[in-house]
Amino acid sequence: MSPLEKFYETTAKLVQVLEGTFDRDEKILLLDKLLAERDVLLKDIKRPEPEEAVLAEKVVKLNQKLDILLVKEKTLIQKDLKDLKNHKEKSDRYQNPYASVSVDGMFYDKRN
Repeated sequence: MSPLEKFYETTAKLVQVLEGTFDRDEKILLLDKLLAERDVLLKDIKRPEPEEAVLAEKVVKLNQKLDILLVKEKTLIQKDLKDLKNHKEKSDRYQNPYASVSVDGMFYDKRN
């Protein structure tokens, strides 16, 4: 099997993982593993032979789809992290409402 065919299969697996319904932690582990494999395979790919031109075009199209799915997944993770941070800040403010009291409106007398 040529490196280009292996690369295509690995990219197809990545797309399946991103479109599938996995647990988030499991999905991230699978993505990390497959992206590492894909990186190694990418270094082995040379200029495609004329008979591999059709497969090369399929790889390019699949790679574009993969890029879109990875951006969506990244956006979801960033949103969840932001929501978690906001939840933590609100929880801390609720538990101790006087921790961050501003000194606005206070008068300090400088006389001894």
